[in-house]
This record gives sequence, C-alpha cells and structure tokens, in this order.
Amino acid sequence: MARPKKEDAKGQSSAPKNSIIVLKLIKREFSPVDGKPLFKPYDCTFSTKRDYEQFLRFPNGLSIVEVVNLPSGIQEPPKELFI
Repeated sequence: MARPKKEDAKGQSSAPKNSIIVLKLIKREFSPVDGKPLFKPYDCTFSTKRDYEQFLRFPNGLSIVEVVNLPSGIQEPPKELFI
C-alpha cells in the first residue's frame, strides 16, 4: 500500500514533489471511557496513483484528517473517509 519515501544519496526524495500524494490519516478507534481517539494522526505518503486508489477502495479502519498534498488530475477522496 503506502510506502516510505525513498531517498537518494543526497537525502532527496526520488519522486517529484508534485506527483506525491500525502494524506494525514488516523485509525478509527476511540476510548470507551471518554470517547477520545486512541491514536494520533500521521502523514501517509502514496508514491503511485495505484496505491492511493487502493487505499480509497480499502481504507482498513483508517480515516482522513486532512489532505496535505493532492496533485492536479487526481480524484478527491470521498467525504465518507473524512473524520
């Protein structure tokens, strides 16, 4: 699914910055005591359109908190995936 960024010898990402999809995700689990989320949001990087589309079809209990970077021509995530 999503992979960590690969960096070259200079510490730069090998994929162009305008083609990387970055979402801030959180696992949908809440405390039964106070109703607060059990997990903190984290940035998830999708380096290919295929990985991103696979996440949209099968989010596996994850919700989107924020869209950090979405290149032009890529579909917006559906409203149901937002928390």
